[in-house]
Amino acid sequence: MKFLADPLAWAWATLIANAAVCFWRRRCRKGWVLLGVAVAMSTAHACGIHERLMAGLERPFLNDSRHPIEPADAVVVLGGYLDYFPGAYLGIEFSEAADRLFTGIALVRDDKAPVLVLGGPGVGSPPVLVEAETAKKFIESWRLLSTPIKFLGANKDTHDEAVHCAKLARESGWKRVILVTSAAHLRRASGAFRKAGLDITPVGCDFRATEVFRGNWHIRIVPRTASFAMLDQWIEEEMGYAYYRLRGWL
Repeated sequence: MKFLADPLAWAWATLIANAAVCFWRRRCRKGWVLLGVAVAMSTAHACGIHERLMAGLERPFLNDSRHPIEPADAVVVLGGYLDYFPGAYLGIEFSEAADRLFTGIALVRDDKAPVLVLGGPGVGSPPVLVEAETAKKFIESWRLLSTPIKFLGANKDTHDEAVHCAKLARESGWKRVILVTSAAHLRRASGAFRKAGLDITPVGCDFRATEVFRGNWHIRIVPRTASFAMLDQWIEEEMGYAYYRLRGWL
């Protein structure tokens, strides 16, 4: 019954109610339009279009135990995993992409690389690396790693992270790095890092289309906000990929 608290479910129900009123008042054309929109929303949700589209981006980066990850010179974690927030007890708020940070930590702990490199934006002028520096403090306070932690500097986007990582790799003499980010983002990120001249091993995390991969599918008629939020993420990633290709960053 969680759909009763979902605003999109209420919007869908309102469309159907208004369509019924239109038919009762013999405004059939408007009624069919409203009903058509509601049916389209239900069909998209019931068919799982949002998850199937997201699965198309994520599937190439599913972990395959038959092909273990080879050790590299560094594990690079792209930004977007947490934010500094003193109002919380921990002083931080993890985002939905927190898997990025913990996957990177796990890889270093599993001896896949001797260095952890953290990406993320810079805030202010001169820029302060809020996300990366906060993550480092968290890792050190919990004693999760004893290996060096480096930063990619202040970044505006994934392209910046790729350029800064290539510079750091040249300075450090790294031959290959393990690139960690959300699976749906990994196609664009991999292209940007390879374009910057880096030899990478991509490792995906933060999978969203898990029900598709598990084979668990349930037809749900009432649309949910989360479904369209996933569709929004897919559109954003496809548009980002097209933009990067247009700029010659892939």
